[in-house]
Amino acid sequence: MKKTLEMTSYNSELPVSTLVQECLDWSGMKAAQFSQEVGFADATRIYGALNQNRDLGVTSFNAILRRFPLLNGDRFVRKSGPLLLSDLCEQVDVKNSPPVVAQVATNSEEYLKAIIDGKNNEISRLEKQVAFMEKMLDK
Repeated sequence: MKKTLEMTSYNSELPVSTLVQECLDWSGMKAAQFSQEVGFADATRIYGALNQNRDLGVTSFNAILRRFPLLNGDRFVRKSGPLLLSDLCEQVDVKNSPPVVAQVATNSEEYLKAIIDGKNNEISRLEKQVAFMEKMLDK
């Protein structure tokens, strides 16, 4: 079940437990399964973050981001922005729903190409709008 995640401005008070819970909700995994998926020896770090709001640290966040490249690193570092890069890039229609965990790594190149294509289409549309507005100014 995917939650809708809204843009969040910088908030140094955003609890680590919230970030971890968002990852679990998005992935559809329980803490133990998620821990195993990212390469942690056990779920102690995840449970500590969830239940006692203990910081995971840079190494743990890097492990999560390496395993799930569709997650937005700014959400962890600056505690701002959406959880998913697709939401950050406004490509909701391209890859809005959570991917099947096994497909995340293999689809990341395809996903990035889709973002580039979407941005190229947007640039083309904006160039046409600018040309039209320039013509209107010349009249």
